[in-house]
Amino acid sequence: MDNKITKKRLFDFLSYEWIVMIIVVALSILAWEFVYGIARVKLTPGQEFITYYDIGLNGAQGDRFDAVLQERGAFSYDVLEVKNEGISSEFSVLDLRLSAYQGDVIYSSKITNDNNPYPRAKDIVDKYKMYDLETLLTDAKGYLRSFLKDGITAPNAELEYKNLSEQKIEKGFAERMRKDNRVRKDSGYREYLKKEYQRIEKLCKDVADYEYFLTHAPADTFYRYTRYEQMVEKANAKDSGYTDYYKEKCAERLKEEQDAGRVNRIYGINMEALSGGDISTSKYVSLYNQATAKDIVLLVFDMKQHQPDHQYETVSFIVENVRMFSNILG
Repeated sequence: MDNKITKKRLFDFLSYEWIVMIIVVALSILAWEFVYGIARVKLTPGQEFITYYDIGLNGAQGDRFDAVLQERGAFSYDVLEVKNEGISSEFSVLDLRLSAYQGDVIYSSKITNDNNPYPRAKDIVDKYKMYDLETLLTDAKGYLRSFLKDGITAPNAELEYKNLSEQKIEKGFAERMRKDNRVRKDSGYREYLKKEYQRIEKLCKDVADYEYFLTHAPADTFYRYTRYEQMVEKANAKDSGYTDYYKEKCAERLKEEQDAGRVNRIYGINMEALSGGDISTSKYVSLYNQATAKDIVLLVFDMKQHQPDHQYETVSFIVENVRMFSNILG
């Protein structure tokens, strides 16, 4: 049999079989993508920690700040990616990211001037689902309380790790990791479970420090606001152009907040008030073209519904900011 490859035979093959070759290559690529998709770790919203730098803020040092926070152990083992993004225009990018549950904290601004009397920080609290920092503490303590040993049920029980049940922690861990490709009963399960115990133990300490911060920091450290006040103010401004129906809806929202007692709540931290630490706040968080943290406010997104176990990484983030930039925690 003559199996010799000649130019003519190669030309004939390419002339008649090229479509088959394309199909084979395409199927090979699809097969590889499928295998890779099955094998790779798919990040949940909570496994990414994302910081936003709002309009008018300098996020140039964002990557370095992320790296420093990781070096200092701010995040748990289950935060697989830490990143940041600058916001350069009104809401559009932020709307898109938050619709995919991508976002944990944002450094915004309370700057006002003659051309714009409305602080961006208030706009963000009005528009998005944000945590007031006292409710964040309550929810974080409730999360830890779910792990208390049987028989320790008092609302004010000390949330120290020694009072928690490792069996309850493991039960929650096993459920959360059911679809995580990193963890299998026969491969690394015990190693990751040990990290989970350490995560909860660290959170106990961070929550205690966070509570101390909220109750002992000077009053001007905190950014207080009644949600929807600015929305009503803007709706009723002269020549606002808003309909009476819209104005009524804004007023209803504000009244709901007031009736619920959610008045003058702590929605943020005035970053300029954090001083006396080993690192100057403005080194990593500053206004654009200005080496100052004046008028910058740290706000927290409420993503508890989508990341019930990871929401409190924001507590650890706040605590590490306080430790780095101030001497409030000693």
